Amino acid sequence: MQHARQFSLVRFITLLLVFFVPITVSAQAVITAPVITSVSPIESRATQTIVITGSGFGTQNPYNGDSPYIRISDITSNPSWNAGYNNEGDVVYLNVTSWTDSEIIISGFTNCYGCSNWTLNNGDTVSVQVWNPQSNIEATCSQAVNSGLTMNCLTNTPTATACGAGIHLTTSTAGIGSLWQMLALPCVPTSNSIAGALGTDTSSNLNTAHYATATPGIGWIIEDRPVSAVPAYRPLLINDILNVGTGYWLKSYQAPTKGILTITGTATPADVTHAQGCYSTNGCKAITVTTVTSDNRYNLVGNPFPYAIDWTKVRIRVDGSSSTL
Repeated sequence: MQHARQFSLVRFITLLLVFFVPITVSAQAVITAPVITSVSPIESRATQTIVITGSGFGTQNPYNGDSPYIRISDITSNPSWNAGYNNEGDVVYLNVTSWTDSEIIISGFTNCYGCSNWTLNNGDTVSVQVWNPQSNIEATCSQAVNSGLTMNCLTNTPTATACGAGIHLTTSTAGIGSLWQMLALPCVPTSNSIAGALGTDTSSNLNTAHYATATPGIGWIIEDRPVSAVPAYRPLLINDILNVGTGYWLKSYQAPTKGILTITGTATPADVTHAQGCYSTNGCKAITVTTVTSDNRYNLVGNPFPYAIDWTKVRIRVDGSSSTL
């Protein structure tokens, strides 16, 4: 089992902690959702200027390489390929010369553009994805190469919801290429079973019929890491319940039906009050962690919100104390 296990839903950051005490996480008031309104025509060559306009992109310093915040994909090529996205180890880089909240300018493809089949061809459909570096929320749009048209992206832009805009999975048809990835619920799901929250029972995510199937190309599975379990990682059944605040491991050979893994539900309640030790006006969420007598065990804790957590706002409390992280 390969343990290059990484991730987060809208990048729901999941962490391994050794603290055997309650954790209180402050809720944040504002979630910034990026909106791509247009992308300039994309051509079949390495050196070119691609301008992405819109709002809510956040800020990022110029760079030439990969990052977790932008991906350009040729989804027509067989196999498809990506540029500029370091979560999948892309070797075709993007030369990002400017990144402001309303405009991103890319001065072409670098490094291994032209290697293997990594070349844009006339008529190929290209997908452009942008994640706000501050909120980790994504917007997506697509167009044909050399169409000569500016891409109008408003209809393809996901909106911010109580559960976030969803995430892309690192998948592969080859067994070793599909990595274990960390996962947590960013909200209270309408259906809290694996089938209901992530499968095709109530959504268009991962095919429920292929759960726990070892066949490369279609199988997917989720494991948890309960403190009392030996061995530590435990495969779950398709109808097992997922809990807010708990971290999980996901491995999938297939991509979600709609391209991104999404959750439907309501916002995680920030129900810890000031009187109970919460110092945020927006409320807090408490996550209880446990231990095993005469042993040290890890708790796999999941971020319960669809945005990154500021760890200066997290408190570790022991028997009602106000200890800080």
